[in-house]
Amino acid sequence: MKSTLLFLYSMLLSVLVSCSPPKKPLGKPNIHHLRDNYLGHYYVFDNFQDNENCIKYLFNFAEKNKGYLIIMTHKDMYEFDDNIAFIKDTASHKFIFNREDNQGNDTNTRNFRISVNYLKKTKLHFKIEQGINKDKLPVKKLSTDFDSLNVNIVQNFLDYSYDDYETQKQSEKYIYELYNKKDSLKIRQVYHNFGKWFEIDIL
Repeated sequence: MKSTLLFLYSMLLSVLVSCSPPKKPLGKPNIHHLRDNYLGHYYVFDNFQDNENCIKYLFNFAEKNKGYLIIMTHKDMYEFDDNIAFIKDTASHKFIFNREDNQGNDTNTRNFRISVNYLKKTKLHFKIEQGINKDKLPVKKLSTDFDSLNVNIVQNFLDYSYDDYETQKQSEKYIYELYNKKDSLKIRQVYHNFGKWFEIDIL
C-alpha cells in the first residue's frame, strides 16, 4: 500500500512539473528614464543580464546621454522623499556614470569614474604590458583569463586604471586596453588632460 501511494505521488508530481509553464525568456535589453533630481538622472535597465551584450548596451547608452547617470535594474531600488533618493535595495545591480565636474553642468559626457559592480567583487590579476602605439601614445595592455565580459571583469579593469593616476599624469593622453585569453581586444579606454577624464569603448 505504501509503495503504491509513493508511486501515485511521484506520477502526480511528474505531471505537475510537465504541465508547469516554461520560464519566459528575458526580452531585449532596454533602458528607460525614471526621473531626475538635483544629483542626476535615474534610469531603469529592463532585462539586464550580466553578459557582454548587456554591458555593451549599457556603455553605448551612457555615451549618448549626458550628465550624472544612475542606472538601476528595477524601478524600486531607490525611494524618493522630497526628491532625495534613499537606497532600498543593495542586493541588485546598479551602474553609475560620474562625469568630470558634474555639479551644475548637465551637458557633460566626459567620464570621471564609472562603477558597474556594487555587489561581490572578485579581484583579478592582470598581465600588464606597457608600450607606445602607432600614434606614439603611451599604452598599457592588460590581459587575463576570460572569454567574454561581465561586470566583475569590467570593474576590475576600471579600478586598475582609476588607481593608476600617477602614470596618467605623465602624458596628456594615456590609453588602457583589455584583452581576453584569446588576445581579443575587449575594452579601450583613453584618458585625457593628464588623467582628468576618459572615454571608453566596449568592443
